[in-house]
Amino acid sequence: MNREMTSDAFMSRIQRHLASERASFERRDSLNVHDRQYRDATVRNYDPEHADAILEQRANADFVHFVTTGDPGALIPAGSVEYRDLGAGTGAAGGFMVAADFQRKLTVAEAAWSAMRQVANVVLSATGAPMPEAAVDDSATSGSILAENVAIGASTDVTVSTRTFSAFDYVSPVIRFSIQMESDTINLVDNIAWLCGQRLGRIQNTHFTTGTGTGQPLGLFTAGSVPVGATSAGPTAITWADIVALYGSVDPAYLPTSTWMMNQATHTAVRALVGSSGVPLIPAGDPTTLLGRPVVINPAMAGLTATALSVGFGDVSRAYTIRDVGAASFHHLAERYMDALAHGAFVVHRSDGQPSGDQRAFKTLAQHA
Repeated sequence: MNREMTSDAFMSRIQRHLASERASFERRDSLNVHDRQYRDATVRNYDPEHADAILEQRANADFVHFVTTGDPGALIPAGSVEYRDLGAGTGAAGGFMVAADFQRKLTVAEAAWSAMRQVANVVLSATGAPMPEAAVDDSATSGSILAENVAIGASTDVTVSTRTFSAFDYVSPVIRFSIQMESDTINLVDNIAWLCGQRLGRIQNTHFTTGTGTGQPLGLFTAGSVPVGATSAGPTAITWADIVALYGSVDPAYLPTSTWMMNQATHTAVRALVGSSGVPLIPAGDPTTLLGRPVVINPAMAGLTATALSVGFGDVSRAYTIRDVGAASFHHLAERYMDALAHGAFVVHRSDGQPSGDQRAFKTLAQHA
């Protein structure tokens, strides 16, 4: 009896084995999905008042399991497993949209480390396709009283410009953590959300503030983005008269929602201004306000150097828009650092930013040349 197996027969056996494994995975995946759907439906039927909270809690638990172990488990939707020769890939090579709780913590961290996110207009889009948006500045036009039996007269054209938002892939550097941390008392998921949010917030804030607009967002304080409202008396200093002049350059209609923006060193210089008698021009009190309006510290802004745009004032939400594409996606690297008994994780958040066409909403102080 010939015990040798031909190459074709061997490959045929391998293919049958792979087909059997694939069917097994598909049955398991289908059972998991049906079980999850039955579980969710049961919750909604028996506790409709608290169903959303319960299901979100369970989704967060599934996500925590994925972060700490790399096992996507219940996160895999039906049919998302991609079978290939001798292997399987899931969820865009290890990446999944983050759970609601993780997304909230990530967003809070991003805003904490991004002054622009705190005050700009943030819009969400479902996809990353180029998003055109019209920008209209009609602030110089007003209505009139129409007398009886008098024609309304000639029309006034509205100047409309367009801007197109892209979707830049902002990536937090990989965070490595030992597999021992997965079972320790440290709240691993919260810390990853906070660290990734910090890293994304810093780079996005820099681009939203001074970005070139080429391969990155166009910044609010990039030359030409918004009008200059006042020019300082000297190139490397700031005076009270400079502050008052900038304040007065903004249309009064925007004052109730206006915000000051400057870096920490400039804010310190403003707080240190004194009159001829040596008395501080800004009385002691809340250091986060100036002339009754909030102050936002933006570390990405230029300081008191010649020609720099050192201070901004106005309604940032009317002057700048940030576009986010859906929720962030979380990526778990289960094997890359296993030789050191460690896992890796990083977050991708797609965003862009553009100044608006409202030229009266926000003004800057330019340092004298």
